[in-house]
Amino acid sequence: MTPAAEARGLPRPGDPWLGLAVAGWIAAGLRLDAGASVAVQRVVGAATWALLVAALVRERPMQRVQVLVALALATLGEYALSPGLGLYVYRLHDVPSFVPPGHGLVYLAALNLGRSVLTGRAGKGVLVATMAGLAAWSVWGVTVAPRQDLLGLVLFAAFAGFVWRGGSPRVYVACALLCTWLELIGTSLGNWAWASGAGPFTVGNPPSGIPGAYCVIDVVALSAGTTLARWWEQRGGISLDVRIAAREET
Repeated sequence: MTPAAEARGLPRPGDPWLGLAVAGWIAAGLRLDAGASVAVQRVVGAATWALLVAALVRERPMQRVQVLVALALATLGEYALSPGLGLYVYRLHDVPSFVPPGHGLVYLAALNLGRSVLTGRAGKGVLVATMAGLAAWSVWGVTVAPRQDLLGLVLFAAFAGFVWRGGSPRVYVACALLCTWLELIGTSLGNWAWASGAGPFTVGNPPSGIPGAYCVIDVVALSAGTTLARWWEQRGGISLDVRIAAREET
């Protein structure tokens, strides 16, 4: 995008290559972590932080704020749900150092994919195919799956609600594709494993509707990030391009 177009407040196209890079790093990083020592895990974490910082440099201030909100919320959730409640357990019974920045990368990649390859007719086709695939997976989880997955069905219903009524369906669908990718790789390699039950719910490994949980992070990051930016601008801080960012994500 030219400087003149950006100055007029026109939305900036997303970078599809960032989404591909993040998807590639998810596979490579989890493969490196599988069966590795704590030292290797920390190296993977440092590399993930470096990739996140490099990606944030290219983004507008508004997106940086949103990513930081998503990262903070996801980190709190990780410690509450894994060491705290034991809903899932990491291989070394910790929260790996690559997990917090990994959440930031997934969110940022979803923003960019939502602004690029998921636009127009192609985007609608991907949306329909994603919803159909996740719906089939959720039904399979409560019918013929060897491990029952009622939680997955509930989470899928939440995800469908976000896509149907939420303000950024393209971002949610991109997030669904990325987080399904990472969950399938991580559980198959043994980087983490989900508990078989959570209260009254049976749980798959991974739950089929896990994108619904990730979308909660997206919703909070989009809304809270915008609220924080507006608060900052109203008090005389530098402009964070709130209006432009709002156009890009809807």
